Amino acid sequence: MVIGDEAFPLKTYLLKPFAARTLNAKRRIYNYRHLRARRAVECAFGILASKFEIFQRPMRVEPDKAIIITKATVGHHNLIRHRDGNMIDKTSSIVYEIRDNTGRDGLLPLARTGCRAAEDAMKVRGALSEFFSDPSGSVYWQNDLVFRNVSH
Repeated sequence: MVIGDEAFPLKTYLLKPFAARTLNAKRRIYNYRHLRARRAVECAFGILASKFEIFQRPMRVEPDKAIIITKATVGHHNLIRHRDGNMIDKTSSIVYEIRDNTGRDGLLPLARTGCRAAEDAMKVRGALSEFFSDPSGSVYWQNDLVFRNVSH
């Protein structure tokens, strides 16, 4: 799963928040949990970008190679943290250079999908919305934070 924002199209592999005009209680909880996940990813990516120059510009590689590079840098980052402690030091950044141009601006063409894919994506997001509101998928503090400034 990929966590996106409103600018991205809804896909089965790409989650985005519900539009503000369509929010009910379950969707509001989903949006809150989505935002928390996105913030965690952005924070982690910011740490990686401060240490590894490859993340400071578009990667011009195939998606499978980008995954390998990302996993390698995460592993390297964790190895450094384990060895040196939890200090984040910009002076220990590592420069990688990739010269595998895969298209204009490093973007690869995406296959077109039909309406069925959009329906499937809505089902995935709906199922997560249900799960986050269910006792088995909720966290004890989410309702207090989500509904604290909402008048019923």
